[in-house]
Amino acid sequence: NLADGQIYFYRVKARNAYGAESAWSNSVYSVQDSSYPSISLLSITGIGENNTQVWEAQDIITVKLRVKDNTGVASKNFWCVGKDESIIDCLDTEITDGDIWTVNVKLGDLEHDSDYHLYGSYNFCAEASDTVGNVNRFCDMTLKVSEPSIPEPETPVTPIIEQVKD
Repeated sequence: NLADGQIYFYRVKARNAYGAESAWSNSVYSVQDSSYPSISLLSITGIGENNTQVWEAQDIITVKLRVKDNTGVASKNFWCVGKDESIIDCLDTEITDGDIWTVNVKLGDLEHDSDYHLYGSYNFCAEASDTVGNVNRFCDMTLKVSEPSIPEPETPVTPIIEQVKD
């Protein structure tokens, strides 16, 4: 029942079956950690002029996350979720600046249909573990891709002809 995030100092001594005791050990400390890292979405950049049918494979989507833990973050993972719920490695580059984690994904690394059209939406997941093994997975990230705009057909102008009687 030690408080989470609290530093505790302690020392120990050993006693054998005959009652003989050792000297006290040197003092050591530990930080109690029963909570997992926090992950929150800060932003997902727009997809620009790209749409489900016309898109540039080299264009980048940037996802910014805040990842924090009271004892320190040990590892982070990022992936796309496939249409069949599979995990797809889509991370192109990443930068960590303090607790801000910036992930870049190329459009060409996103799953697409057999005609090379992007799907209407994509889901992403991030996972972080702390230095004592607590793990948190955050999958509430969705990118919407617009459908191509269809130009409105021009309405033909029908001339009105009047007959004038003399």
